[in-house]
Amino acid sequence: MKSYINALNPKTTNLVTVGYNADQAVRHTAFTKSWSYWAIGGRAHEDVAANLARFWWAAPNSAVVEDTWTWQNAAAGGAATATYGPTLWSTEGTLSPQASTCLSQEAASVSVVETFGGNSSCLPANRTAIGDAIAASSAWTSTIRAAGGDVPAATARGVKAPALPAGGGEAPAGRPLPGTGTGAGPDRTHLPAPDGHTAR
Repeated sequence: MKSYINALNPKTTNLVTVGYNADQAVRHTAFTKSWSYWAIGGRAHEDVAANLARFWWAAPNSAVVEDTWTWQNAAAGGAATATYGPTLWSTEGTLSPQASTCLSQEAASVSVVETFGGNSSCLPANRTAIGDAIAASSAWTSTIRAAGGDVPAATARGVKAPALPAGGGEAPAGRPLPGTGTGAGPDRTHLPAPDGHTAR
């Protein structure tokens, strides 16, 4: 990692540390160039994930809620959805307060929340809490199961826009493509200035 970072240009590369260990590694490594970077942290995994979501994503229309007790589900979920929305961490039985708050804050834009690992990884109380966080009530949401990872054809390409409301108006757009509209990668136009952390 040190060699990789040393090969990058700090003037053209954004550096973000996620979690205490990453921040400490960057702070205590002698790099060949001086870096200014963003440090995303928190007291628990759930805090770090929510803080990263708020930092990196501006009005996402999808999110992932992953469990904190098995890394396999998180690896699958993160790989499948990394460019579409944030990944939030939760406990097994109920939605973590950090994930609930983050989803509620983004409820105006989030229309899809994905979980990975089956019913045992996202219990009914957790699914109800997710629905309550992104809608007026979970009664306004639905669960679509993709047994064995086979996504139903109707949802395979993202969110299907609902019918236009009576009297006109515009249906919301489906899942956005990653990047700035140019296909150039993640949209970093909303990132704040580096927050004073430096590594030399």
